[in-house]
Amino acid sequence: MISIQNFAKTYNKKHIIKHSSFKIPQNQITFLMGENGAGKTTFIKCVTGLEKCEGEVTFTQGKDCFVVWDDTPFYQNLSGVDNLLILGDSKLTKKSDT
Repeated sequence: MISIQNFAKTYNKKHIIKHSSFKIPQNQITFLMGENGAGKTTFIKCVTGLEKCEGEVTFTQGKDCFVVWDDTPFYQNLSGVDNLLILGDSKLTKKSDT
């Protein structure tokens, strides 16, 4: 289960997501739906640690969280690893075998 307590996100003093608390059940598919700009992607980035936020996000059984985007902009001329590096906003690093 993922427990979200007092979760909030602001950009330039504008509240994107105001203090919210809820739980996402374990071993179930959870669907986020909302208008463009509602904060769905921002929420996912915060839960997965790609962006900072206010509040507390707690994983009760490890940090296994899988996200399936409805429209993923993969670059056909790049490898899968290079796509992950770009789409992960450079939060990941490519390890060398040397």
